[in-house]
Amino acid sequence: MSPQAYRQEREKRDEEEKKEAQENLILKLKEKELKEEKKLEKERNKELKKFLRQEQAIVRKEQAERQKRFLQ
Repeated sequence: MSPQAYRQEREKRDEEEKKEAQENLILKLKEKELKEEKKLEKERNKELKKFLRQEQAIVRKEQAERQKRFLQ
């Protein structure tokens, strides 16, 4: 193999390795983004459930007060 052919082959392999490393980095970033999105969705669901529980407690309290006034 001539020195020029060897150099071209080495450059080709280096370029492929660089491309593969870049693709792996992009994949890892997408995986991290997806994980973060799932975490945010879980937090939103938790906050929504908390809000609904609080609202239900307020409604129950108001109903109890109305019934108490009605029974007096």
